[in-house]
Amino acid sequence: MLDDWLYQRTPFSWERAIHVIARTEGLHLKNDKEVNAVEEKARKLVENGGIFKADVHTKNVLILNNDQQKPKDQTYDIAVSVFCLESACSTHDEYKQALKNIIALINPGGYLILGSVIDDVIYNSGLSLVGDSKLFTLLDLDEEFIVKSMEENGMDLTTLKSYSLNNDGVAFFMIAKNS
Repeated sequence: MLDDWLYQRTPFSWERAIHVIARTEGLHLKNDKEVNAVEEKARKLVENGGIFKADVHTKNVLILNNDQQKPKDQTYDIAVSVFCLESACSTHDEYKQALKNIIALINPGGYLILGSVIDDVIYNSGLSLVGDSKLFTLLDLDEEFIVKSMEENGMDLTTLKSYSLNNDGVAFFMIAKNS
């Protein structure tokens, strides 16, 4: 899916998802030009290695392109996953293992930023350019399960900051890894 987006091989529009993510970052995109600018900036980051592809079901998580250099660091100060784990996992055990794999990439004292669809089993991310809905199936999660899973995997609950977007069925978390 990432390659299809990166190389613009799909007629799907990510506009709605971009608006939600931008809103969480304090941006209020006013028109298509601003949405397109955000999307192009994200594409350039992926192309230049600033964002890595990942397979959360593998211990090493990161997937490198043939032309991408292996990162010099094996752990990082921050890991970000937004609206991914609930689509990538079919069971709660799978989710906990995937979260563990991501957290293993974080330095002690480093942060995880996690955005998640909650209390739902399907997510509509908007319409394609031809008017079809793009529906993603989801693992049914709630905030309590997510927080407990983070704690079980070595995150420091005293640092947890979380908030939900009212009526959007999404929650965001920022939490530090135990030192």
